[in-house]
Amino acid sequence: KAEVESREFAEALRDVSIAVNSTLDLDEVLNRILASLFNVLPCNMANIVLIEDGIGRVKCFHGYLSPKEVDWIKSASFNVQEVPNMKMMIETGKPMFITDTRLVDFFSNPNVLSYMGSPIKVKDEVIGFLNLDSNKPNTYSSMEECERLQTFADLAGIAIENARLYEKMKESAIIDELTGINNRRNLLTIAEKEFERALRYQTPLSIIMLDIDNFKDINDTHGHIA
Repeated sequence: KAEVESREFAEALRDVSIAVNSTLDLDEVLNRILASLFNVLPCNMANIVLIEDGIGRVKCFHGYLSPKEVDWIKSASFNVQEVPNMKMMIETGKPMFITDTRLVDFFSNPNVLSYMGSPIKVKDEVIGFLNLDSNKPNTYSSMEECERLQTFADLAGIAIENARLYEKMKESAIIDELTGINNRRNLLTIAEKEFERALRYQTPLSIIMLDIDNFKDINDTHGHIA
């Protein structure tokens, strides 16, 4: 049994690693991580929460069946410092499990009776969580399972960092860093599209150009930020 489990775990990791290295579509990679987890760790429900400005929101999820749960998880927004299990993972940087959620007072979902979570980190900063829920108590009871979950969380961190770097690179190619507005390359791309649209629909096309006299004097006097 241990040999079969090890082989399944290795295959799941390989599948996720291929996804991480073959696509920059973050949703695709994160959903594949959740799908793989269902094959190697016991769970009924799983989700990935990402943090932005201290607020946690569910990025993707698997296994939630009731319309009420799905509606809640799609719109959920919460301060991660006010959620004890997430606060603990931020402080320790380590995964954790709760064998029986009925023994703690912060799990309100009656369908979640056992929980395991792992922090998703980028450059040692916790940016989210990988959460597994089970409708049976005592499902999660060992740090070995936590370590397996952490492996998937680490891959999620790599995928998120890759996607963010790619978006930043795309933006830097079309946005002027000093002013924060479209650069010449993007202006020409937009102009081409509008010109083609005007030809296709036989509609007029106008371009307005504005020029500020002695703009260099304004920069020299008041600075680029002004």
